[in-house]
Amino acid sequence: MRKKNYILILALAFMSFATVANAQTSGQCGDNLFWSFNSSTGALTFTGSGDMTNYTSFVSVPWRSFRNQITSVSLPNGMTSISNYAFQDYINLTGELTIPNSVTSIGNYAFSGCAGLTSVSIGNSVTMIGTSAFLNCSSLTSVIIPNSVTSIGNSAFQNCSSLISVIIPNSITSIRDRTFLNCTSLTSVTIGNSVTTIENSAFDNCISLTSIIIPNSVTSIGSRAFQNCTGLTSVTIGNSVTSIGVSAFENCTGLTSITIPSSVIEIRASFEGCTGLTLVIVQSLVPPYLSSMSFSLEIYANATLYVPAESLALYQNSVDWRVFNNIQTFGSSDITAPKEDNAETQIVGYYTLSGQKLSQEPQSGIYIIRYDNGKTEKVIK
Repeated sequence: MRKKNYILILALAFMSFATVANAQTSGQCGDNLFWSFNSSTGALTFTGSGDMTNYTSFVSVPWRSFRNQITSVSLPNGMTSISNYAFQDYINLTGELTIPNSVTSIGNYAFSGCAGLTSVSIGNSVTMIGTSAFLNCSSLTSVIIPNSVTSIGNSAFQNCSSLISVIIPNSITSIRDRTFLNCTSLTSVTIGNSVTTIENSAFDNCISLTSIIIPNSVTSIGSRAFQNCTGLTSVTIGNSVTSIGVSAFENCTGLTSITIPSSVIEIRASFEGCTGLTLVIVQSLVPPYLSSMSFSLEIYANATLYVPAESLALYQNSVDWRVFNNIQTFGSSDITAPKEDNAETQIVGYYTLSGQKLSQEPQSGIYIIRYDNGKTEKVIK
């Protein structure tokens, strides 16, 4: 039996070798687009122009047989699309990759599993990055997303565990589900001011992320959006956010304070597990809906809740908010209807981190500036 198994293994190995050896090393992959593979150098080279054939699965990609031999890919200026699955799981494709300016779309799973890629430069005509396009690119440290991009698919950069920083351009309106899930080295994120939604698990388990500024354009933060971001110490929530989803900041154990703007009308178990919270500031004159266990029990017991002075009784009598043992007030002359972003704003007060109004701007230390459009700014000097 062992001898038969051994013969079978040899036969399968020979068939695999024969398949690669006899595989076509060049061909057509679009109306005017061609590919060729050089086995001596490991280079996959494309020539011509136009769209790449839209392959429906990875097995239909004609150069797939060489995926373990391909070490570099050259894309021509003139190519206009990169197909779904085009380079999925090309584990020996290493170093930098340049996507030319002529390309307008990057398909689903196009570079998924290219664990050796370290840097990707995306051309300034790309409008769409597909679902899981760079999923599991675990060596990717740098990616530049141009302003031309209007859509980034779910899980596009999920598990890119070496990615350090990312700038989301103003052309993007939504950060989709799991876009940066498990990007454990991510320390810096800049969110463009056209983003309106941060969807479920968008930055889940980004444990190296220390601060995040959510711009005024954002109206909703999805469930688990920043869950398990244990290094997160500072969060600025824009004054257009109306909904914060379940477990949005669950287990952000480094978070010590949070300011919830007056635009928020519901909070759904959003801060459970944030055991380091000592200060919660709610700017709304009307207590927003707060679901059960939105905060951990020790937060209700130990943290200080600051609310507008004229709304103290409302919070003290609210079934949702009265569970806080210590409710204090701050001056709320700045809690007014938000102005348009392009309207002139004025400073209405300076506050300590605990919400106490100061008589003048401090010369040094850490304090909060509040503006008449509801915006707050943390200052360290």
